[in-house]
Amino acid sequence: MNYQTSMPDEKLIQFYLNGDPNAMATLVELYKDRVYRCIYNIVQDRHVAEEIVQEVFICLINNMIAGQVAEDGNFLQWATRIAQNLCVDYTRKSRQAIVVNTSAA
Repeated sequence: MNYQTSMPDEKLIQFYLNGDPNAMATLVELYKDRVYRCIYNIVQDRHVAEEIVQEVFICLINNMIAGQVAEDGNFLQWATRIAQNLCVDYTRKSRQAIVVNTSAA
């Protein structure tokens, strides 16, 4: 089933949780570019940003399956909050890798 982009996010989430993967595909299509831009603005690396986008949607799916959904039903806000958290994690790991790398020399 193809969904209209004007359908509320909460409905698409509910359809996905009821077993329709097309609903998640619609959410991904609606928001992937904005999530990518949010991530890219932080990490400034296209390949890293693409990887984190994938992690964001995997995290969203896992949260939905576990019964955790956006409190206000705003999928984009929820996705960008997860994206920002993953970017912070990436930045921390990158800094640690640099410190370890320079101390090994």
